[in-house]
Amino acid sequence: MNGRSYSAPGKVMLSGEYAVLFDAPAIVAAVDRRARANVRPSAATDCGRVTMTGYVAGCWRYRQTRTGAVRWLDEPPAPRAFALVEHVLEVAAPARPLQLELDTAAFTAADGSTKLGLGSSAALAVALAAALGASGDALGRQAHEAHRRFQGGEGSGADVACALAGGILAYRRRAPLQAEQLAWPRGLYAGILWSGRAASTTGGIGRLRRSLDDAGPGAPLDRLGTAAAGIAASWQSGDVTDLLARLAGYVDVLRAFSDRHDLDIFASGHAALCELAASCGIVYKPCGAGGGDVGAAFTDDAAALETFRERAAAGGFTSLPVTLGAHGVRQADGTDH
Repeated sequence: MNGRSYSAPGKVMLSGEYAVLFDAPAIVAAVDRRARANVRPSAATDCGRVTMTGYVAGCWRYRQTRTGAVRWLDEPPAPRAFALVEHVLEVAAPARPLQLELDTAAFTAADGSTKLGLGSSAALAVALAAALGASGDALGRQAHEAHRRFQGGEGSGADVACALAGGILAYRRRAPLQAEQLAWPRGLYAGILWSGRAASTTGGIGRLRRSLDDAGPGAPLDRLGTAAAGIAASWQSGDVTDLLARLAGYVDVLRAFSDRHDLDIFASGHAALCELAASCGIVYKPCGAGGGDVGAAFTDDAAALETFRERAAAGGFTSLPVTLGAHGVRQADGTDH
């Protein structure tokens, strides 16, 4: 094979977090932070090599067994440090050793040490699977399966779907997976802020599973699913006034859900940003697992959004310069896959 280079976008979950795990619709937007994968034949015939810019410095040699298992010839920097790469290689089963040059630098903060929480693992799974030669339905199957293994069977798959398709998606986890492209509602403004702290999606999902095992789903989960469905319907209608009201209601339901299951979704400054947003006449919510990572502010007033950003910056929160609705997986020359 000749060298192949692909990139795939990260994501922000705008609504439906946690509810999407139980077949409610989520609204998820691709962002213009991209994971990149360049794959070419290894110079060595007996082993492949992996570099991961933006994650860890160095080069690691590997071999794949006949069963597809990856064996490292150089000790990884930490246990499971390259688990995602292992799973993609195992699923894709390339015929020969390869040189993998992977780059997720766009998903880290300015200090280069903290992940922003924009779905880097899903984006990398998609970019790498594409660079290894998968396309069409096979690409989706391989990326979803590798990422599912990486997350220990948890997660909704929304981030993988967004990395594949790009744009703004109404996503449902029910089989078969549903990912419908949406238009951005006319007159809706949004801004993405970073909490300054990384959060664990699998950790949040794990806490929820344990809570449900102890106490059962209950009304908070039912209300969250109903609220998520209302946002998706309102988004599709394009009624911004109704959409903002539903988003505000969703924040209240999400807070009750977080309290019920001890998830701390509004920790790491998200609660303070909700209050600040309300004082500016706009809506703010944590995105994804919460407890860190990013959140989104929504309004029909561009000036109010700018005021909120300025006040949030004065309080130590970072406004991320991202564009929502980025292209899905692409070749390095910009060609859609």
